[in-house]
Amino acid sequence: MCEKNKKRISVIGCGTIGQHILGFLHGQMNRYAEIVGVCDLEREKIVHWQQRSGITVPIVGLKTAIAESDMIVEAASQSAAERLLRELIPSRKELILLSTGALIRHEEILESMKSGSLKIYVPSGAVCGIDGIGALSQGTLTSVKLITAKPPAGLKGIPYLRERYPDIDKAREERIVFEGNVADAIANFPKNINVAATLLCAAAAAHGAKAKNLVKVCMKVNPHLTQNMHRIEIEGKEANITVEIRNVPSAANPKTSALTALSVQYLLHKIFSGLKTGS
Repeated sequence: MCEKNKKRISVIGCGTIGQHILGFLHGQMNRYAEIVGVCDLEREKIVHWQQRSGITVPIVGLKTAIAESDMIVEAASQSAAERLLRELIPSRKELILLSTGALIRHEEILESMKSGSLKIYVPSGAVCGIDGIGALSQGTLTSVKLITAKPPAGLKGIPYLRERYPDIDKAREERIVFEGNVADAIANFPKNINVAATLLCAAAAAHGAKAKNLVKVCMKVNPHLTQNMHRIEIEGKEANITVEIRNVPSAANPKTSALTALSVQYLLHKIFSGLKTGS
């Protein structure tokens, strides 16, 4: 691909996932993509990453990242994703969104997108089975249940748990700490439950707002686990699907699944490849 035909990409967030994506774009995707900017509220994160990696990319603000890009990769936070969505709705740009809870928390954003030209890609993230939910949403999807279990370190510092389970770090057995719908799960675990929002996005492909009643969430803390575990139970007229995933936490951040960054990597491969596997 000629230099002038490369897709101009900015990355929002330079944490564990953002750094992985930047390295991947700079290396394997260099033929297809040009990194035109990276943005993070903590500028020193970017500086330290550049020093460690030897990769130099422009450090920019959010408005510049948006203006200079054809595609933006969000790997930051719910609040950053919400601001991005509001800025990008009237545009013809592409957005890879990891903080999918932002779509669920603000239904008005989803409604305004129906008349806009923004194209959003939602990676499968830390789970599998998204294609199955999406396919069943075109048929007769009746229920989706997400059961997530994490070691205490993976849920450390969450206000919801501090208030209700102040001794959760001392738990000796598995304990259910939350059961409810996706909206409440996102409100109580904003940095830990993007999986649930992604499942809801898949279910909403045909069901729209009604999908909120189809997807339920159960969150557990298990001191015996060293990995995050997700079990997805999907029921429909055409098929019943059960998927179980045991994720290896990122070495740099135990709250982040190593699989999440790889799912973005695969999505980028899929976008630029002539062969697109999976629906």
